[in-house]
Amino acid sequence: MPASTPVNLWFSEQFSWLSGWVRETVITVLLVVMAFALARLVRGLWRRVLLPVARKTPTQLDITLLSATEVPLSRAVFYLALYVAAGRLAVEPPLAGSVFGRILDGVFFALVVAATSRLAVAAAGGLTRWYLAEVARRTRSPLDEQFVPIISKVLVLVIYFIGATVVLARFNINVTALVTTAGVASLAIALAAQATLSNMFAGFTIMIDRSYRVGDRIQLPDGTMGDVYDIGLRATKILSFDNELIIIPNREMVASRIINQTYPDLRVKVRIRVGVSYATDIDRAKQVLLETCLAHPKVLKDPAPGVYFTDFGDSSLNLLAICWVEDYRDRFSVQDELNTAVKKRFDEEGIEIPFPQRDLHLRDIPPELAGRVARAGAVPAGPAPPPGSPQG
Repeated sequence: MPASTPVNLWFSEQFSWLSGWVRETVITVLLVVMAFALARLVRGLWRRVLLPVARKTPTQLDITLLSATEVPLSRAVFYLALYVAAGRLAVEPPLAGSVFGRILDGVFFALVVAATSRLAVAAAGGLTRWYLAEVARRTRSPLDEQFVPIISKVLVLVIYFIGATVVLARFNINVTALVTTAGVASLAIALAAQATLSNMFAGFTIMIDRSYRVGDRIQLPDGTMGDVYDIGLRATKILSFDNELIIIPNREMVASRIINQTYPDLRVKVRIRVGVSYATDIDRAKQVLLETCLAHPKVLKDPAPGVYFTDFGDSSLNLLAICWVEDYRDRFSVQDELNTAVKKRFDEEGIEIPFPQRDLHLRDIPPELAGRVARAGAVPAGPAPPPGSPQG
């Protein structure tokens, strides 16, 4: 601390009638007492003047910042006053030019820098809390909830790094060489943690692109479906329908084909596949299917349901009914209710739902085996069909 600052000059003039070490000791004691008083004054000003005024304003930003910086600011003021006091002792005999004097001056300088850094961190933390409580709550953006805390932590690291750099420079330590060494070490760590960093960048991509969000229902490439439980920096967690938590690295999620059933809206298509016998009136069967879909309260009228005759099966005429529901969470319950209603309506209308069956004709089997089969009731006992007859 230079001895020619206005504070030092004023104290020197007031106590010029004292000499040397005695004068500096008296002035130092007075500065320490003033440091305590000034710190208490700052806290009193914050509590009794600024905070009551801030509570009358429509915004919470000033209240949050004042509450967060009250204690760190008073400590920074206190350490600054102590630094001024220690600076006087360090430039006067017997400490002038001594190793202890330089260490004393450097220690109090480091305390001032640390207190100032803590004040900046407290202000950044208060700003983050205000943003999450006021702005992010109104926007309801998952991006804010994911990124703001990360940015806050990075800002804290930057503030402390700058503070450490200032202290090291004060002690004449080569900061450039230290930063270069840290850069080389960071490169080595980055190469060793390539997979982790890849997942982190993929996590940032997911958060920014918002291809899926927490709560969305997605389908993975292997057909697994579930709801997004959490999107972290390293992995995405999916809660399956079996209540199992599936953890997938973010880089795999970014590189995979993911089906998001929540986008662009919550509507989802429900398909009902059913087969009717060849003897059925196909138009009547289609009409029954359509009426069943329209009668369900959760089936949307727009877009309207549709029934289609898709193909001729081995044992049935295959029909496909397509309808839409408002919320994808109702998909399986609606499908269950529609299947049940279709079965009941078909039973009422006498429409048969066939099942696959095959007639088997046996030829040229030993008599003892034919008897055993006949006794088992599989086929009637009797001669085998003549050669050349149709076989099934």
